Amino acid sequence: MNRKKGGNTHTQIIGIIWLSAGVVLVAVALFFMFRSSNIEGNKVNTPNKEPLSEEPIPDYRRIDRRHNNGYQRPKSYTGNTTPRTTQTPDTSIYSHPWHRKALVVELNSADTTTLQLLRGIGPTFARRIVAYRNRLGGFYHKGQLLEVYGMDSVRLQTIAPFIDIDTTSVQRLKINSLGLKELLRHPYFGYYQVADIVRLRQHGITLGSIDDLRSVPSVADSDAQRLAPYLDFSL
Repeated sequence: MNRKKGGNTHTQIIGIIWLSAGVVLVAVALFFMFRSSNIEGNKVNTPNKEPLSEEPIPDYRRIDRRHNNGYQRPKSYTGNTTPRTTQTPDTSIYSHPWHRKALVVELNSADTTTLQLLRGIGPTFARRIVAYRNRLGGFYHKGQLLEVYGMDSVRLQTIAPFIDIDTTSVQRLKINSLGLKELLRHPYFGYYQVADIVRLRQHGITLGSIDDLRSVPSVADSDAQRLAPYLDFSL
């Protein structure tokens, strides 16, 4: 009696397990069937969308300038209409009132203080210019400033527009009467040149023109040319 009752119980348990498994399988099958039907329904009920328009997207950043009263066309500047820019006033020595008044410096009469008003000319250069001017007897062209010790072409180009030369103030040498030492003080004369001139005078030969000076054996044409503004041939 007990064995029969135990066997029936075991059979019932197995039956319940198979029944539960069947219920689960049926539920899974129904779930997938329901999902697939929803997907098909969505495909059928989805309305057809219109194709995208091929028209270009308007650029709202662009402004119709013809109807914009506040629009102003940019100004086009040329060489004569460029806007003026404010400049910081120069507080250096070159903005001194003396410099603004003396726009041009006369080279043969200016002292060292006046020469320093020229850009790039300090006390040392001013003293050198005056010392060399005294030896020459005065400048007769601006290029002679290159003969001043330390002067270069860049500095000369800077100050050249602000220089004027009065050639009437150039001192001339009496070549037929001055002695050897006096003639040698001039930077354009060499010792042998002066010695030849003095020797000719000792023989009663005087120089009457620049051509006579060129006839002196030790005097080259280039020497005679640069000496010409400084010579007085009068007796």
